[in-house]
Amino acid sequence: TTEIYTLSLHDALPIFGLFPDTIYGVLGAFALFRLFDIAKPWPISWLDQHLPGGLGIMVDDVIAGVMALICLWAVDVWLVPVMV
Repeated sequence: TTEIYTLSLHDALPIFGLFPDTIYGVLGAFALFRLFDIAKPWPISWLDQHLPGGLGIMVDDVIAGVMALICLWAVDVWLVPVMV
């Protein structure tokens, strides 16, 4: 028999080092996501206004999550090595 193994996003994130190691990382990720989701900076607000119906609402959440991820990655790459 052939086994089919699917790699879920939850399995892949720790491989790429993008999974918070502590509760502070999780809280920081959530806080950044909510900040971007509430403030709606440029790409988020534009997509929210120009995509129809629920699609705009869902895509603005995804982009807010990506922006939070980029910020956390930048802190991990540039700030954390300086602090250690």
